[in-house]
Amino acid sequence: MSLSYGKDYTGLKFGHLTVTSFFPTEETKGSWKCKCDCGNEVVVYTNDLSSRRIESCGCRLKDYPYTYRTVKMSENTYIYSDIVYKKEKSTV
Repeated sequence: MSLSYGKDYTGLKFGHLTVTSFFPTEETKGSWKCKCDCGNEVVVYTNDLSSRRIESCGCRLKDYPYTYRTVKMSENTYIYSDIVYKKEKSTV
């Protein structure tokens, strides 16, 4: 795919995600459809891929001390919007 702006990430692997195609949105941020090693498909913002903030569909969350927020784009499509640090409960 030839894009008129930015880099084409199609075919590149980021952590457990392999970029399959560009995903156009109404927002100004570029988004990419990715397939996780576990088989799930997700849509991720370009800056989250390039900064490696998101490296899986969410199946690997137990391996990391933070959680992902998702925004529902359509019935079967979700997009990651942010990462939130998961605070540990203090035991007193």
